[in-house]
Amino acid sequence: MAKEFRYYPKKHLYTINGRPVPSVTQIIRGIFGEFNNPNAEWYMQRGSAVHLAIHLEINNKLDWNTVDPRITGYINAFHKFLKETGYKTHISECQMFSKQLQFAGTADVVLKDEKDKLILADFKSSIDPVVDLQLGGYSLLWTQNYSNVIKKMCAIELNESGQYKLRWVEDAYRAERIFMCCLQLYNWKLLNNKN
Repeated sequence: MAKEFRYYPKKHLYTINGRPVPSVTQIIRGIFGEFNNPNAEWYMQRGSAVHLAIHLEINNKLDWNTVDPRITGYINAFHKFLKETGYKTHISECQMFSKQLQFAGTADVVLKDEKDKLILADFKSSIDPVVDLQLGGYSLLWTQNYSNVIKKMCAIELNESGQYKLRWVEDAYRAERIFMCCLQLYNWKLLNNKN
């Protein structure tokens, strides 16, 4: 896998056999666009910092002395979520690709419930229903990279206050199918230079 799949974090670029492929997020943004937010750069930096801090915390490598106080609440919200649900982390920042479908992505976290069933989860600072499609894309990637099945998916809205909210994907199969439509439309737009 290492030879054919590469991720370049500074460029947020995925390649399969040296050829750039779109990420799940790029595909979703290519279809639905982004909100026109004058502070978008700050929110992207904050989101990256929160994701990295949680990933380091999960792997017992977080140095709290290096944590920006502006993101402490988000990390606390994740701790509260784990404590209240009883879920355990299985893997975080899971990079995956599909050679067949030519796209890639990084799932925020895969959790285990009390029966050791897997739950695919994505962190958000606010939840939009389109997150179902994003999770559908990650679910497709998971299926092509791992043998164990994921049947439950959710978005976890982490708040600065240390609180969280959940959005469960009610129909994982439907989310995957709609994501596949997005992938096909994204590729069509690229092929035909449509904006």
